[in-house]
Amino acid sequence: MLLLTTPEQISKTLFDLMRDYEKYSWCVAWAGVGFEPFEQLKRNKNKIKKIIVGLHFYQTHPDFIAEFIYDKAVRFTPETAELFHPKLYYFERANDEWALLIGSANFTKSANESNTEVMLMLSSNENSDHALKQSLLDFVDLSWNNARNFDHLNLHKYRNIYDSNAHHRHSLEKPLDFELNRPKDLVSSQPKRGELQNWSWSEYISKVYAMGEDAVLERLVLLETVRDIFSNTDHFEDLSLNDRKKICGLVKFQDGINWELFGHLKTNRISFVSFDEKKQIISQGLDAIPLSGDINGQYYTSFIDKFKDFSVTKQVLIASRLLTMKRPDYFVTRTKTNSPELNKHLLNSINEGESDYHQYYNKIICQIHESDWWSSSKPTDDLELRIWNCRTAMLDLIFYRKPE
Repeated sequence: MLLLTTPEQISKTLFDLMRDYEKYSWCVAWAGVGFEPFEQLKRNKNKIKKIIVGLHFYQTHPDFIAEFIYDKAVRFTPETAELFHPKLYYFERANDEWALLIGSANFTKSANESNTEVMLMLSSNENSDHALKQSLLDFVDLSWNNARNFDHLNLHKYRNIYDSNAHHRHSLEKPLDFELNRPKDLVSSQPKRGELQNWSWSEYISKVYAMGEDAVLERLVLLETVRDIFSNTDHFEDLSLNDRKKICGLVKFQDGINWELFGHLKTNRISFVSFDEKKQIISQGLDAIPLSGDINGQYYTSFIDKFKDFSVTKQVLIASRLLTMKRPDYFVTRTKTNSPELNKHLLNSINEGESDYHQYYNKIICQIHESDWWSSSKPTDDLELRIWNCRTAMLDLIFYRKPE
């Protein structure tokens, strides 16, 4: 029997047990990525017999789920009223030898590197109680039967909620004065929703149509034209000068299209010459955003890591315009003309002056992606399908208010 009281002891013991034993059966409340035992688990997937991971409070990292999404030996507990909260690591090998690590530590980076945790290790060397072994295996089997495998659709939904709760998790990491600074919006297994998130597809499409057929069609034509431009060239920097201007909203009427829709950049008083000098930076950022398929926080972060070197004022306006042009199904431009109304329909909206990249993604985009209308199936009507393919960008039409 061994008592482990430091992160270093816990991490090393987990690592050694994974190396020395042939089969793993675990039940943990949360699992993360980015620490050595996780890398060891990736290298030893063939040793996994049954691993069950909890999802409550959206603490399990979506990258962990993604890593094991095709592994049928790894399941996840659905959200229920009963909190799944064990930390049990069982290992076995030939000659009926086994080891058990049980205590407070989840399979997370913080538990293995910084938290105060306590774990107890038992093994067959000092404990021949078959009843104990059978009880823990029965618990693993029961947990396994109540868990399920993930698919990509559920992973996408989970990642969006996980990303949207990032600011909640960060607030919980700060020291608190419980009398004065207790967060009022702690993470819940059933997060509150803004008005926009509760719209059905029929409610959303009615609001779009209420803006008038001409307004709808001129925006769709713009977005579909830009999509054709991106489809025909691999990189933004390889586009013609005129096409780059169109995408940036730095021309007005051309080819029957008003290119200043969706937050043109002329309001930013940018010299196109200086803007275009940085086309390689813009191009590298946009290359991180695929033209089709799911977009998650990792793609967005990759875009920002490149784009943040583009140092001008009103960076969120510029970034959101470019993102919206490439993926109108996922992004909407944040402008002075749509922000007041959009904020009214969101939970935890961005305050005036609070306009950095992460606020834009966590407080606006992630909430939109959690919306009922956004997650609806593709419509069969031709015009509705065109709108569905640009559904996030078209929020600009719904919430646009002409400056006084």
